[in-house]
Amino acid sequence: MLAKTGTSSQKQHERCARAGGVECTQVALDALLGAQAAATRRPPFRVTPAHVMVGIMRQPRSGAGELLTTSGLTEDRVWAAIDYRKWGFHGMRKLRDPILGSRPRWSRVARDVVAAAARECRRRDTSVVDTLDLLAAIGAVGDAFAEHLLTTARVEVANLSSVEREAHLVELERSPTTQLPSFTTLRKLHV
Repeated sequence: MLAKTGTSSQKQHERCARAGGVECTQVALDALLGAQAAATRRPPFRVTPAHVMVGIMRQPRSGAGELLTTSGLTEDRVWAAIDYRKWGFHGMRKLRDPILGSRPRWSRVARDVVAAAARECRRRDTSVVDTLDLLAAIGAVGDAFAEHLLTTARVEVANLSSVEREAHLVELERSPTTQLPSFTTLRKLHV
C-alpha cells in the first residue's frame, strides 16, 4: 500500500486559504446573484461576463451600476446583442421554464472575472471587492463580446482610475461587507 504524501490536498488547502479571505460588498454579492438569475432564464444558460454586467446594472445604487446606466447601456440592449450574436436577428429569445429550476453554471471567463476582481481589490487599502472591481475585471479578462458591449456604450474601463478611489469609498459606505462565497455556495444561494 502506498503512503499518501499529501501534496495534492496541501495545494488545494493553500488555494482555499488564499481565496477564503476576500470580502465583498453586499451590492457586489447581489450583482453576482443577479447575474445568476439572469442566466437562469436567458441563453446560453450559464453565467458569462455579459450576465455579470446585467447583474451590475440591476444594482442601481452601485458605482458601476450608475456608470453603466448613465452610459445608455440597458438590460434590453444586452439581451438584444446576445440574441443577435446567437441567432443573427433580434427578437428571438428562448426562455427557460422556471419550473425546471436548474441552477446555472459559471463559465470559466465569468470565474476569471471574479478572480480578477479579488486580485484587484487586494491592491487597495480597503481590500473589499465591489461592483467597480467587477466592472474593471470584465474589461481585464479579455472577453470579446463583453468588451464590444462596453465600447458600444462608450464605457472605458481603463479610465476608471480617476473616479475609482472615491467611488470605492462611497460604495463601502452604502453597503455592508460580507465574505465572498465560493461558486458552489453562489449556486446554492440562487433561488
